[in-house]
Amino acid sequence: MAGAIVLGGALYGAEVDHLTQNNMYKIRQAMGMAIWGNKGPRNKMAALLLHKQGQMEPTVKRATQLGGRWQRMVDKGHLEGELFEKYWNSIVKHTGTTKGPIHLMSKLLVQIGIRADGKHYWEMEDTRKHISEIEDVKGMIRERAKDAAWKHLA
Repeated sequence: MAGAIVLGGALYGAEVDHLTQNNMYKIRQAMGMAIWGNKGPRNKMAALLLHKQGQMEPTVKRATQLGGRWQRMVDKGHLEGELFEKYWNSIVKHTGTTKGPIHLMSKLLVQIGIRADGKHYWEMEDTRKHISEIEDVKGMIRERAKDAAWKHLA
């Protein structure tokens, strides 16, 4: 229930409005307070990664949400064409402030170790697949986001 209350409101619109590290910290603190009250663990990120297979950690939840929305947009054909490819190839190189939802997704993919192109082919380790060929995109992104979060903690 805590996840629905805190994450539902906090991550609403996260696909289009970039959340800062400070925002994520505050959401993480609110989640810790909702679950454990004042008696929770000191390292909220590690505790939330261990709680319910990491689904309560805001960065993991946000990544999963973004991945699901992206897959839906690709399946509906909204992210196709020469104009999209051209924009994708230009925005991928930009490392500064997030410029919008497409840039947000490109930055997420870099964070979780996926190289992507404007035709929605994703390269992970030694595999290259179109997003529509990946069986469980949200599950794969969730696992990779958890791995990235653990690496951040280490």
